[in-house]
Amino acid sequence: MSRIAYLVYASTATEPFTSNALFHLLKRSRVANEKRNVTGALLYKNGVFVQLLEGAAEDIEDLREKIYRDPRHTGVVTLMRGFADDRVFKGWTMHFIVADGRDAQTRDANYRCLRGTAEDGTTAQDDLRAVPSDELHPGLRLLLTFRQVM
Repeated sequence: MSRIAYLVYASTATEPFTSNALFHLLKRSRVANEKRNVTGALLYKNGVFVQLLEGAAEDIEDLREKIYRDPRHTGVVTLMRGFADDRVFKGWTMHFIVADGRDAQTRDANYRCLRGTAEDGTTAQDDLRAVPSDELHPGLRLLLTFRQVM
Protein backbone atom coordinates (compact mmCIF):
# COMPACT_ATOMS: atom_id res chain seq x y z
CA MET A 1 0.00 0.00 0.00
CA SER A 2 1.39 3.39 -0.96
CA ARG A 3 1.69 6.09 1.65
CA ILE A 4 -0.41 9.24 1.51
CA ALA A 5 1.39 12.55 1.00
CA TYR A 6 0.18 15.50 3.06
CA LEU A 7 0.80 19.23 3.15
CA VAL A 8 -0.20 21.90 5.66
CA TYR A 9 0.23 25.52 4.62
CA ALA A 10 -0.87 28.95 5.80
CA SER A 11 -1.50 32.11 3.78
CA THR A 12 -3.15 35.50 4.02
CA ALA A 13 -6.09 36.47 1.80
CA THR A 14 -5.33 39.48 -0.40
CA GLU A 15 -8.92 40.62 0.25
CA PRO A 16 -11.36 39.45 2.93
CA PHE A 17 -13.52 36.54 1.80
CA THR A 18 -17.28 36.93 2.24
CA SER A 19 -19.31 33.90 3.27
CA ASN A 20 -20.56 33.65 -0.30
CA ALA A 21 -17.00 33.70 -1.70
CA LEU A 22 -15.94 31.05 0.84
CA PHE A 23 -18.91 28.88 -0.09
CA HIS A 24 -18.02 29.04 -3.80
CA LEU A 25 -14.34 28.41 -3.08
CA LEU A 26 -15.31 25.30 -1.14
CA LYS A 27 -17.65 24.12 -3.88
CA ARG A 28 -14.96 24.49 -6.60
CA SER A 29 -12.31 22.89 -4.38
CA ARG A 30 -14.46 19.86 -3.71
CA VAL A 31 -15.05 19.26 -7.43
CA ALA A 32 -11.36 19.69 -8.30
CA ASN A 33 -10.18 17.57 -5.38
CA GLU A 34 -12.58 14.77 -6.21
CA LYS A 35 -11.04 14.53 -9.70
CA ARG A 36 -7.56 14.19 -8.14
CA ASN A 37 -8.62 11.97 -5.23
CA VAL A 38 -7.40 14.67 -2.82
CA THR A 39 -8.94 15.08 0.62
CA GLY A 40 -8.36 17.63 3.35
CA ALA A 41 -9.60 20.55 5.39
CA LEU A 42 -9.54 24.31 5.01
CA LEU A 43 -9.60 26.69 7.97
CA TYR A 44 -10.37 30.37 7.41
CA LYS A 45 -10.24 32.97 10.14
CA ASN A 46 -9.49 36.70 10.18
CA GLY A 47 -8.26 36.64 6.58
CA VAL A 48 -5.88 33.73 7.18
CA PHE A 49 -6.10 30.35 5.50
CA VAL A 50 -4.61 27.18 6.97
CA GLN A 51 -5.14 24.07 4.91
CA LEU A 52 -4.34 20.38 5.19
CA LEU A 53 -4.25 18.50 1.87
CA GLU A 54 -3.68 14.77 1.43
CA GLY A 55 -3.36 12.52 -1.61
CA ALA A 56 -0.85 11.16 -4.10
CA ALA A 57 2.53 12.90 -3.82
CA GLU A 58 2.46 14.27 -7.37
CA ASP A 59 -1.06 15.68 -6.92
CA ILE A 60 -0.14 17.36 -3.64
CA GLU A 61 2.98 18.88 -5.21
CA ASP A 62 0.94 20.16 -8.18
CA LEU A 63 -1.56 21.73 -5.79
CA ARG A 64 1.23 23.27 -3.70
CA GLU A 65 2.65 24.97 -6.80
CA LYS A 66 -0.82 26.16 -7.85
CA ILE A 67 -1.48 27.57 -4.36
CA TYR A 68 1.80 29.51 -4.39
CA ARG A 69 0.75 31.14 -7.70
CA ASP A 70 -2.86 31.87 -6.67
CA PRO A 71 -3.40 35.67 -6.57
CA ARG A 72 -6.18 35.39 -3.96
CA HIS A 73 -3.63 34.96 -1.21
CA THR A 74 -0.12 36.00 -0.31
CA GLY A 75 2.58 35.00 2.13
CA VAL A 76 2.07 31.30 1.51
CA VAL A 77 4.17 29.28 3.96
CA THR A 78 4.52 25.51 4.03
CA LEU A 79 4.13 24.56 7.69
CA MET A 80 4.40 20.80 7.42
CA ARG A 81 4.66 18.11 4.79
CA GLY A 82 5.29 14.41 4.81
CA PHE A 83 3.74 11.00 4.36
CA ALA A 84 1.19 9.09 6.41
CA ASP A 85 -0.17 5.57 6.37
CA ASP A 86 -3.76 6.74 6.09
CA ARG A 87 -5.88 9.80 5.35
CA VAL A 88 -7.21 12.05 8.09
CA PHE A 89 -10.29 13.14 6.11
CA LYS A 90 -11.36 9.96 4.32
CA GLY A 91 -14.27 10.70 2.04
CA TRP A 92 -13.95 14.48 2.51
CA THR A 93 -12.84 16.22 -0.68
CA MET A 94 -12.63 19.37 1.43
CA HIS A 95 -13.79 19.75 5.00
CA PHE A 96 -14.40 23.45 5.74
CA ILE A 97 -13.80 25.12 9.07
CA VAL A 98 -14.86 28.75 9.35
CA ALA A 99 -13.48 29.76 12.70
CA ASP A 100 -14.42 33.41 12.19
CA GLY A 101 -18.10 33.76 13.10
CA ARG A 102 -18.30 37.54 13.11
CA ASP A 103 -21.74 37.61 11.57
CA ALA A 104 -24.77 35.39 11.29
CA GLN A 105 -24.20 34.76 7.59
CA THR A 106 -20.69 33.41 8.26
CA ARG A 107 -21.92 31.24 11.12
CA ASP A 108 -24.72 29.89 8.90
CA ALA A 109 -22.28 29.09 6.08
CA ASN A 110 -20.06 27.25 8.55
CA TYR A 111 -23.01 25.31 9.92
CA ARG A 112 -24.18 24.27 6.44
CA CYS A 113 -20.68 23.10 5.49
CA LEU A 114 -20.10 21.21 8.72
CA ARG A 115 -23.49 19.51 8.53
CA GLY A 116 -22.45 17.80 5.31
CA THR A 117 -21.60 14.15 5.29
CA ALA A 118 -18.77 12.19 3.75
CA GLU A 119 -19.33 9.49 1.16
CA ASP A 120 -19.64 6.89 3.91
CA GLY A 121 -22.33 8.89 5.72
CA THR A 122 -20.16 10.11 8.60
CA THR A 123 -19.95 13.74 9.59
CA ALA A 124 -16.74 15.66 10.22
CA GLN A 125 -17.52 15.67 13.92
CA ASP A 126 -17.89 11.86 13.85
CA ASP A 127 -14.48 11.57 12.20
CA LEU A 128 -12.78 13.79 14.77
CA ARG A 129 -14.47 12.17 17.77
CA ALA A 130 -13.34 8.75 16.58
CA VAL A 131 -9.65 9.62 17.01
CA PRO A 132 -8.08 9.82 20.49
CA SER A 133 -6.35 13.20 20.89
CA ASP A 134 -2.94 11.64 21.50
CA GLU A 135 -3.23 9.77 18.18
CA LEU A 136 -4.11 12.77 16.02
CA HIS A 137 -2.24 13.14 12.74
CA PRO A 138 0.42 15.86 13.21
CA GLY A 139 -1.06 17.92 10.37
CA LEU A 140 -4.52 17.81 11.93
CA ARG A 141 -3.10 18.68 15.34
CA LEU A 142 -1.44 21.74 13.75
CA LEU A 143 -4.67 22.75 12.01
CA LEU A 144 -6.67 22.45 15.23
CA THR A 145 -4.03 24.45 17.12
CA PHE A 146 -4.36 27.27 14.58
CA ARG A 147 -8.13 27.15 15.01
CA GLN A 148 -7.74 27.71 18.77
CA VAL A 149 -5.14 30.48 18.66
CA MET A 150 -6.17 32.52 15.64
